[in-house]
Amino acid sequence: MLFSLALLLLNLTIESASAQQAMQVMTIYQPDGKVYRDTGHATDLDNCRRLLAKSYELAQAQKLEVQRGGTAPHDWIRYTDPVTRLSIKQECSTDAVFDPAPDPPLSPGSPLLQALPCPTLTGKSRIYLVAGQSQAGNHGEGRYTAGPAVYAYHQGKCYQASDPLPGASGTDASPWPRLGDKLVKSHVADFVVFADIAQGGTKAAVWAPGGSLNPVLRSTIRDMIDHGLTPTTMLWVQGEADVATPGETYRSQVRSMYQSAREAGLNSPIFIAKTTICVSRGKTQTKQEIDAVLNSAPLGIITQENYFYQMRETIDELIEQADHALFRRGPDLDSIGPEFRYDGCHMSRRGLDTHADLWLRILSQ
Repeated sequence: MLFSLALLLLNLTIESASAQQAMQVMTIYQPDGKVYRDTGHATDLDNCRRLLAKSYELAQAQKLEVQRGGTAPHDWIRYTDPVTRLSIKQECSTDAVFDPAPDPPLSPGSPLLQALPCPTLTGKSRIYLVAGQSQAGNHGEGRYTAGPAVYAYHQGKCYQASDPLPGASGTDASPWPRLGDKLVKSHVADFVVFADIAQGGTKAAVWAPGGSLNPVLRSTIRDMIDHGLTPTTMLWVQGEADVATPGETYRSQVRSMYQSAREAGLNSPIFIAKTTICVSRGKTQTKQEIDAVLNSAPLGIITQENYFYQMRETIDELIEQADHALFRRGPDLDSIGPEFRYDGCHMSRRGLDTHADLWLRILSQ
């Protein structure tokens, strides 16, 4: 399984207290010229360089086009798939720029919620319905409490927007309280309300008609309207779980999901984020599991990254083919580098700040 490969590949450990810690960095060059960054397995600098040598040997055996360059300890290899023209450069980084993975749980138990009167809205108020998977939920690191002009809404009640937001999966942090403060401080909005129903690991199919979360989507919209909080914008943050879904199938599912939302009363555009990368640096892999991953690289990495590339193309095509008054381009969350993902997938504090900044640029236009 590709995700099992990813989970194993991106394990971060330190084999020796005296060894120089290193992170294997992968730079992905897409056929369209866009460049993304990801992280790979590393333990210490010596082991990372042994991994590069092993990947170089395997890339040749797997008939990939291979280059080698740099000088120790900054040597690198780059291999290209002759079929897809997807190219990956692997190198070892000793820079201490990667946010470390904290030991779970990220934060202690969820704080108690205290209902507040919902704000008196004006034409400058913004009400966001948020759906999708974990990057839209409470799976980031570093809880944040927004100021008094930013609210969370759930099942008929308003609360101060404080992580973790009610209604979404996860027990730690989301980008939304941060974004709310930024929208208010930038004078984009006087009041901001978030209704977050994102659920980690969900595919688009479960949000579309016939899926288990479509009733939740529809009932949330009707509930918001009944309480005078008609959404002004829908934010869709999803894609990682569907990287192996055929493009047209995915586009059809998202279109039908949005159509069902409109039938439930939504009368606002949907902003679609580009998010495909989710490859966790766990702490539980055994040496045998890691060795199995190393022996599958680099062709396994090419296959995995090609799925991410195809999914990014699918999201672009979904927006390009749709009514631009309704389907709008959200931020490219894949541009948030591995330095800002505490586990190689979910956002650290710095990652959540960046996530919120990317949405601010889009929603301020």
